[in-house]
Amino acid sequence: MPVEFKNLNAAVTMVDVRCSLTGKDPITLLEKTVGGEIRALPVTGGNYTGPSPLTFTFLEGTGAVKANSQSKAEVDALKTATGGSCEFRLLTQSGADKPTAGDTRPVFAQKPGTPFKQKVNFTFP
Repeated sequence: MPVEFKNLNAAVTMVDVRCSLTGKDPITLLEKTVGGEIRALPVTGGNYTGPSPLTFTFLEGTGAVKANSQSKAEVDALKTATGGSCEFRLLTQSGADKPTAGDTRPVFAQKPGTPFKQKVNFTFP
């Protein structure tokens, strides 16, 4: 996943990126979200400079998804994954905040008046 953060408020020192996959529960056939691997990216002077793209691993028995910590339905849902999403949380020295989509507060907008994009969805080709 290509990642770039530019012109964030100087108070932001880190961005947490949490990604998950969406597949079908083999019993209910409803969509099920699995995963939740988190990466903490350092921000200096309002910018994240790399590495990019980031690689997230969601294979049974590795990374944030381990067979012994996931139900069989969750592991099976990984096998049917068609896409997923990544959400972003900004951290400052005084704490963390997950801005709402479209948030234009000065500390959390990329530029004054510009909405913060909180979530990115993706599909597999």
